[in-house]
Amino acid sequence: MRPGVECPSLSPDGGQIVFKSRSSDEHGVLWHLHVLDLKTGTERAVNESRSVDDQAEWLDSTHVLYGLPRNVAGSGSWDIWVADLDENGTPRVFIHDAASPCVVRPGLPTARNLTSTMKPTGSATPVK
Repeated sequence: MRPGVECPSLSPDGGQIVFKSRSSDEHGVLWHLHVLDLKTGTERAVNESRSVDDQAEWLDSTHVLYGLPRNVAGSGSWDIWVADLDENGTPRVFIHDAASPCVVRPGLPTARNLTSTMKPTGSATPVK
């Protein structure tokens, strides 16, 4: 996309991309989520003030999911958060004790049905 941008994720309707954008302050590197409207080229920040160094994922066309560490000393625990893009509401915990969200959408190919239609090459063996 451009320098300082990582982990783009295309919205389910194909009209937007959420990505993390790098910046820095006196504490070091920060990552903030932004959304790019592909039709208008308009970019806006997601209403999340904390640094998000995780892959964002679309829940639907107006909500994005991302993981954040819980920041409890020594816990190592993460939670998945959700941000509402329409209302710029306060982000909230979506799933406790989880990290790096992944949404499985009905009707899209899964690993199982993809492997059943793929033709192996070389020494590859299809999954059964």
